[in-house]
Amino acid sequence: EGYDRITGTPGSGRSAQESLGLLEAEQVPFEPRTTLHPRLLAPGDLERMAEVAGGSRSSAWIIQPFRPQGCRDPHLLEQSPSVLSSAHAEALALARRRHPHTSIHVRGDGASAPLPACSFRRSA
Repeated sequence: EGYDRITGTPGSGRSAQESLGLLEAEQVPFEPRTTLHPRLLAPGDLERMAEVAGGSRSSAWIIQPFRPQGCRDPHLLEQSPSVLSSAHAEALALARRRHPHTSIHVRGDGASAPLPACSFRRSA
């Protein structure tokens, strides 16, 4: 429900939902990805997104880090996360337990610090 707020584009959430529906209906393989920035996505947002990812035909959900290159929003640049917060890690661990058939991967850029211990996989 926060898609329009995050993208700043009215109707973009509806378009994303329609695209997901088309992929599901046509049985097209896909891999949902989420770019994580704590100013934009709270742990509860990840929990709700996991419900969508867990209910989809995809067997994986990729969480990728925010990268500041090209970002023009000074508020996002003030708090550029290089590490997954413990609250976000807990939300993803909970999602992993609730949706064991969905592999939740957190991608890093190699420069990020280790993630807090939790029961989800990290991929390169």
